[in-house]
Amino acid sequence: MENPKYKVGDKVVPVVKTAGVISLDQCEFWENARSKGQNYLYVVEVRTTSYICNDSDKKTSGNIYNETDLMPYVEPVADTTPQGKTVLEEAQSLIYGDREQDYGKTSDNFADIAQGWSVLFKTTVTPEQVALAMAWLKICRANKDNCAKRDSYVDCAGYIGCIEKIKLGI
Repeated sequence: MENPKYKVGDKVVPVVKTAGVISLDQCEFWENARSKGQNYLYVVEVRTTSYICNDSDKKTSGNIYNETDLMPYVEPVADTTPQGKTVLEEAQSLIYGDREQDYGKTSDNFADIAQGWSVLFKTTVTPEQVALAMAWLKICRANKDNCAKRDSYVDCAGYIGCIEKIKLGI
């Protein structure tokens, strides 16, 4: 490979399997990794057009993956949320917290955003669609970093929770 994206020893996450004749759910080393709670594989060899990956960095054999089959593994970030709060509890404290003082009523704020987006996109956008679009943004961010940043899914839950506030007019 001219400029390989990964090098031997890198941790990667297979997202699909296009190299070789077996599918991702048939990859022995990925199954081994997952069975021991390991959410990544090691690159153990870089070939001309592919990578060999294994659940251990001490082995040289493994399953073959194309570069587009893999994404970099991101180490989970230490939990920085207030002790004892779940994602949903944290999201609820955000959407029912003091943000109204800063931004006004959720229903009014999302209606203002919807009005602007309607002009921008030349179609009617509802406040609920604004919340869904913002949740989608957070889903895309979470997918990009393998859900390493907790705030992405807290915010996603929060945007979904905002739909209820919009429907209630609060």
